[in-house]
Amino acid sequence: AAIIGSASAQSCLSTTNGLTFREEQLTSNYTEVREYIMCPNTVYNIGTLDINNNLMAGGQDYIQARPNLHLKCGADGKRANNCVISGGDVQVEATEFFGERLPVTNVRFEGFVFALSNRYNVWATKPGNITFVDCEFRQNTRALTPVYLDHYNSTHPMEQLRVTFEGCSFTNNRYFGEGASPAVVVGNGNQNTLHFDRCIFSGNDFVFNNTQFEKSSALV
Repeated sequence: AAIIGSASAQSCLSTTNGLTFREEQLTSNYTEVREYIMCPNTVYNIGTLDINNNLMAGGQDYIQARPNLHLKCGADGKRANNCVISGGDVQVEATEFFGERLPVTNVRFEGFVFALSNRYNVWATKPGNITFVDCEFRQNTRALTPVYLDHYNSTHPMEQLRVTFEGCSFTNNRYFGEGASPAVVVGNGNQNTLHFDRCIFSGNDFVFNNTQFEKSSALV
């Protein structure tokens, strides 16, 4: 498929609102790969949600994962370029709760730091495949679970949500370690597949497990 919105045709995007605007101009034509370059040395402060999960004023849009969406930090997609997705309740959204029913097929993030989320860095409940390359998930001390995958479809039991982490780091996160939040990365059920390649987990704090030694929690 052709790549539209590539680095040769655009300057970098300094807000996630700019990404939302470009995506909405496509009028739901997501069949081609769309590559967007996010600006290096930029903090993208994501907004919080109200009780009805509507984005409140005062922050940038969360990133909606749609088919064939490719995001890079800088033209080469390296973490050293310092694109930080910070704060907010949900930073990367791949669910039907926000009105999108399309599968998240061929979604790719390269070189991003996801930090300080109130709920989730990544929340995904739809089938498809998402890849994170050279990304870091760090300092999520209030999150329910930094990465939460919860796809389930009893009508299509072979359907899968596949998420791959290549050369990623999970650093200095603090999470509850119980109930629906038992790990830094949660794949809830056998229709969620996780793949880790050359990833590092460092300094993550099992809060619940620290105080309830008869219980257990995990990194993944």
